[in-house]
Amino acid sequence: MVVFRGDDAQTAKRLMKMDDEIDDLHRSIKEYLTDVTTQSMSDEDYQKYTELMNYCVCLEQMGDVIQRNLLVLAEKISGLNKEFSQEGWKEIKDLHAAVLQNLQISLRVLITRDPDLARDLVSRKVLVRELEYKSREAHLRRLSQNRKSSRTTSSIHLETISDLKYLNALLTTVAYPIVEGEGELLRSRLANEPQKSQSDMLPAAT
Repeated sequence: MVVFRGDDAQTAKRLMKMDDEIDDLHRSIKEYLTDVTTQSMSDEDYQKYTELMNYCVCLEQMGDVIQRNLLVLAEKISGLNKEFSQEGWKEIKDLHAAVLQNLQISLRVLITRDPDLARDLVSRKVLVRELEYKSREAHLRRLSQNRKSSRTTSSIHLETISDLKYLNALLTTVAYPIVEGEGELLRSRLANEPQKSQSDMLPAAT
């Protein structure tokens, strides 16, 4: 998130370049997977194959969101020579930290196909949605109080938290085939299980 502070122009350029590299990598992986013969695969192997293909697509979509949306927003706020309000910046950082943590869990779900991890990832999607909603509500309250820092960065704040929520939704897609594969009992447990608190979801301070 350092690019939103305008402190490191090189980081933004590096990230823009990385998106092209990700596109090339995605293309190579997709070509490799396309060449794989699926006819002789077991049902389990074919399921893993489709999940890997879908995850590659999600990663490419995430790269596009970062390049075409978030980096553009970061450049915009830097060009305006403005900063988010202190509260708004904390909300964005908390949301970003939650999405980063979910990225790690998402990769573990992809590799292990662990049902408990998959269920945890789905529950965290709800918590990220709540973080985004509460940040949106808090921002609107600051606007109603005529806070200058909130007025000048309003559209950027709202678009940023919306994009972060969307990135998290893409990460979560890897969990659904696993959760659904566990049957109705697991889906029922997920629906009835008490949700974690937001403090449990956020990384511990270091």
